[in-house]
Order: sequence, then C-alpha cells, then structure tokens
Amino acid sequence: MYYLIDAFYRFLFMQEIIEYNEPQARRYLKKLTLFFQMTDDEQAEKALLFWQLFIPLFIHRDFETSYTILEQCKKQDEAGEVKQVVTNVASAIEAYILFHLERYEESAAAYEEIIESFYFNKHPIDLSLIFLGLTARARSYWQLGKKEAAKRDMLYVQNEIKDFPDYSYSVFFKESIAVILGGD
Repeated sequence: MYYLIDAFYRFLFMQEIIEYNEPQARRYLKKLTLFFQMTDDEQAEKALLFWQLFIPLFIHRDFETSYTILEQCKKQDEAGEVKQVVTNVASAIEAYILFHLERYEESAAAYEEIIESFYFNKHPIDLSLIFLGLTARARSYWQLGKKEAAKRDMLYVQNEIKDFPDYSYSVFFKESIAVILGGD
C-alpha cells in the first residue's frame, strides 16, 4: 500500500508538471511531503528534494536554480542510498539541465552510463525523463560536432517515443529530431 500511495502522488504531481499547472503541482508536492514525513522514510525524504526541482525546471525553465537543487540532491545522497531508478532519472535530468546551460561536454558525460536503465525502468514517466536525458546527450553531441553519435541517439529516441502522447517535453523531442535528423 505504501508504494502505491507514493507512486499515485508522484504520478499526479508529474501530470500537473506536464500540464504546466503549478498550483496543482505544488498541491501534490505538499501531499508527497506530508506522506514522507508521516512515514519517516529517510530515503523517501532524499527523493523528495529531487522532486522539488521539477517546478523550477519544467514550469519556470530556471536551469540555474534546478541545477543548484540537483547538486543538493547529489550531496545529500553521497552514500548512494536513493534507489537506482531515481539515480538514473537524476542523471538524465542533469544531462538536460547541463545542455540548457550550454555545458555540452558535461551534459554528454552525465548521461554516459544510463543506457542499461532502459531494461528495468518501465514506468512511462521515468522513461520519458530518461529519453529527455538521451535527447539532451544527442543535442550535446551535435553541438560538439559528434554528428554520428547524435544521430544514433536521436534515431533511438525517435523510435522509442513514437507512441508517446504529446506533452510538455514533447517540444524538446520534436525540436531535437528536426535539428539532428533534419540535416546539417
């Protein structure tokens, strides 16, 4: 029951993020906060800090603030206690943020080891975020002149997301497909 409630609130939170509905996103983030406080789960509290970066990142597109929060998450979890799924999604988000901060080499490097996560991350939200990171890596490769690597990643993403619904970060996917697969 515990994991179902956690997953349900995270799903509702992400739905509101996708819809750019900040008041409702904050409402579900508060519910997650209260839920984690009630359970007194230290690992969940660490994950909660990670979820807090989604409002500045996806609604306000404030990449500096988002990166600061992400760095706090990494410091808070130096022992590597947060579940691997969150760690993989955090690496994808880091690649996305670094791309937007025009730190292309760091963006590509942040996402280097995450490909294995496709085998055990099956949740659509997690997959969407992981593909966001892979797209950021492709865009970073493109900026660095690594055109073949960029095309490889973008073709993979294009194939994997073809049946995904249209949502807020679909714009980044579409722009990236046009930039990388649309020609030099």
